[in-house]
Amino acid sequence: MGISYKKLWYHANKLGLRKERPNGYKSHARKLVMESFHDHSLTELAKIAGVSHTTVVTIIRELGLRHTPAEIRAIRSRRRKEVIEKERLLVNWGLPQKTKLKVYTNHKKTTLRWTMKKLGYIVDEDDKDTLYYTEDLKRHIKREENGRKMGLRFEPLPEDYWDEDYDEEEDIDDDDYDEDYDDDENFCI
Repeated sequence: MGISYKKLWYHANKLGLRKERPNGYKSHARKLVMESFHDHSLTELAKIAGVSHTTVVTIIRELGLRHTPAEIRAIRSRRRKEVIEKERLLVNWGLPQKTKLKVYTNHKKTTLRWTMKKLGYIVDEDDKDTLYYTEDLKRHIKREENGRKMGLRFEPLPEDYWDEDYDEEEDIDDDDYDEDYDDDENFCI
């Protein structure tokens, strides 16, 4: 039409035109909120009823409804399970996660890999399913067998694993230590 929204609103208002909701709009939303209130969160109720979050809050106040602590726990538990399931699917498909939740596709395998790392095995940075052992490491044969069943590989540590181009200049010398920060008042934990 070639005019702005504000100008259109101005002329419509001048002509006495009003935008009206369909008949029974709020009563339909009220009915849906009453039926689903105890099983859903406010955001979910807004989506179900097709109204805004604020409208749902208004309807709930008018009706005097309140969630019990048990209902709140059940809703939070259900929603968290849904989020974790969605995150697992994203991880399985190789897509980036949308939350900061730690989601494991195979919790037993991840736990065993962590345990083996704590026992002295070295996890390959490129391939997380490869663990290296050194000559002086006390090996855990039973755990290695369980790891192989889960897809982990155990190999002796290659001689060229550690980078030989270690630059000693990158180390912090004692001369770099600033004695001004040795006071107890500057010490923070």
